[in-house]
Amino acid sequence: MKKIYSFLLLAVFTLTFSACSDDHDQVGSEYSRESSVKVLSSNLVFSAAAGTGTLVFEAPSAATVSVDAQWASAVVNGNKVDVSVKKNAKLEGRSALLTIKCGGDSTQVTVQQRGMMFKYGGKTNQFIYNDAAGTINIPVKNEGANLSIKGLDWAEASISDEAINIKLSENKSGHIRSGLIKYTTGPYTDSIYVCQGEKKDIVNKTYNLGGYDLSKITENTKSIDEVFSVKKVMVVEVKGQLLIYFPDTNWILPMTLDEGSLSFDINAGERMGMYYNYYHVFSGVVDYAYLASFLKNEIGFAFASSDSKLSISGYFDYSDKQNATIAFMGDNIFNDALIKQLIKDPTAEYNANALGFFIFNSNKVAKNSYQGMESLYYKPFMLEITPKSAKAAVLEFGKSANQDEVSKQAVLEKVKKQLRNHTLSGKLPSEIGKVLR
Repeated sequence: MKKIYSFLLLAVFTLTFSACSDDHDQVGSEYSRESSVKVLSSNLVFSAAAGTGTLVFEAPSAATVSVDAQWASAVVNGNKVDVSVKKNAKLEGRSALLTIKCGGDSTQVTVQQRGMMFKYGGKTNQFIYNDAAGTINIPVKNEGANLSIKGLDWAEASISDEAINIKLSENKSGHIRSGLIKYTTGPYTDSIYVCQGEKKDIVNKTYNLGGYDLSKITENTKSIDEVFSVKKVMVVEVKGQLLIYFPDTNWILPMTLDEGSLSFDINAGERMGMYYNYYHVFSGVVDYAYLASFLKNEIGFAFASSDSKLSISGYFDYSDKQNATIAFMGDNIFNDALIKQLIKDPTAEYNANALGFFIFNSNKVAKNSYQGMESLYYKPFMLEITPKSAKAAVLEFGKSANQDEVSKQAVLEKVKKQLRNHTLSGKLPSEIGKVLR
């Protein structure tokens, strides 16, 4: 009896398994049947710009088409589908599903579009021009970005998918003028610095040359603001040579101007004149990070040696806030040679950040004739103070605009504040304190 029961159970299982297998084959056949709508070719990958593409298909009869996105549309044209996409002003790419139907059959194809792209084709975002009227044409490549641009009173600007155009009017202001052309591309905002000026906007003017005079630091100095100092100078041209003239001491310091960039260089080792009718003054270019070790090893005179090939660079610009021409000075790329030679380190770098006036008891720079520093300006600058800038500064500080000396001091206070905010934040560098206290 037990054997008969087992045989019947096996027979039922076998019948059941066979029935399930038949049903499975029937279900699979519905999905494995090849669609009568076939895509032969397609070109549906787009850039971010608006565009059109084509899909070629094959179907036994008339077909319809649809797309599941509002930024894309499609139209059947015989055995082709013409697809159009709107521009994509977003950074992210996007995709949509295109469906072709013919009777009970259909097929689907993905439509893809890349995110926006903007490529600035200019070599630099800074353009320096002379005072004549002119035009700047900068190539760009835009795909999809929403573009806008804001010019200046004296510089009209326009932007397209292919170029940024800036039209400059003639500069009759009597000084350098500069500003930012701001443009927006999609979610990004950038700017182009445009400056108009030439030598005649710089020479025959009176400036204050100064900075933080490190030679004045003592053991009682608590803030670098305490040693902020300036000297009255003039920029003049004599026989084609540009000079910084110190009227109070009759010193002369040559400078080299590149009108194309409105930048200049001042070299170390220039003999400037006499100090108390006995000593000789030479220009020195210093990286204060090396000041302590140079003085300790009695080679401080090297800062003022023409053999060192040291120089400090600057550029002229005009400050609308201060209504004055201003030049900040700093390092250039040619100063590393001295420090590599002295400390025998091919990786050493020299950052010229101070301009000094060094005293010698001979007309030659040498170790045994070095007497010290008359002044050493950290973060040096030159600022032209005009009556207009003085008045503006006085009003800001709430003082009488009729007091000329007070007004000049007010302008210098503004520059001091600017230097303080952008350099040392009012703190006394430990390297400086160790050297000169």
